[in-house]
Amino acid sequence: MSVGRCEQWPTVLDAFVAERSAAGFDWVRNNCAFFASDWVARLTGIDPAAGYRDGVTSALSAARALAALAPAGGLAEALTAALARWDWPECPPAFARRGDLVSCESGTGPALGICLGARSAFVGPAGLVYIQTLNARRAWRIA
Repeated sequence: MSVGRCEQWPTVLDAFVAERSAAGFDWVRNNCAFFASDWVARLTGIDPAAGYRDGVTSALSAARALAALAPAGGLAEALTAALARWDWPECPPAFARRGDLVSCESGTGPALGICLGARSAFVGPAGLVYIQTLNARRAWRIA
C-alpha cells in the first residue's frame, strides 16, 4: 500500500526543520528514530514509530525495542522492514531526495536523519547537525 506526500510538503519540511533545529537529543522524545518518524508522520500521516513510543524511556529500552524489531540487523534493517509496509524502498544515498530518510554512523552508532538536498539533518546533543547527504550510508525513499 503506497502512501503519498502531503500537499505543500517542501514548505512543511522547512517548517519541521526550523521547529526542531534547537531540540537536542532525548531518548524519550527526540531520539533519531522518533525524529525521522515525526517527519514521516508530518509528510504522510503515517507514524512508523507509533507502536514503540511509549516503550522507550532510556537508552536501554531503546536498544531492547530495536533488538526486538531486528534481532540480527539493527536500526537500518528495522527501518527497511517498517517502511516496506508502505512501499517506500531503500535507495542509494546519491539518489535520496528532499524529505527522504537517510542514515549515517555517529559517534554512538547508526543515526537516522532527513535528506534536505545536498545536506541531511540529524538530531545532535544541542539541536540539529548536518552532514553531506553523499556521506550517508543508506537512504529510503518516502512516498
